[in-house]
Amino acid sequence: TQLLEYKIPIIVALTMMDSAARSETQIDIEKLSGFLKVPVIPVTASRKQGLTELSEAILKVAAKPFESADYPFFT
Repeated sequence: TQLLEYKIPIIVALTMMDSAARSETQIDIEKLSGFLKVPVIPVTASRKQGLTELSEAILKVAAKPFESADYPFFT
């Protein structure tokens, strides 16, 4: 949460989703994203899963001027 305090656009790459699935760990991506108020992208890099979605999210955030980023950090 300390990075959120800087009020800059952030994307969370939630890695090792394959390990979470193997251990039957349930992660509600939408709920986590809503709680943090930032995009959360599930990624399993070893299988190249989620990398396209992560790249798209990065490009979307990078294309916006800093002042107009629509992430309501702690409002």
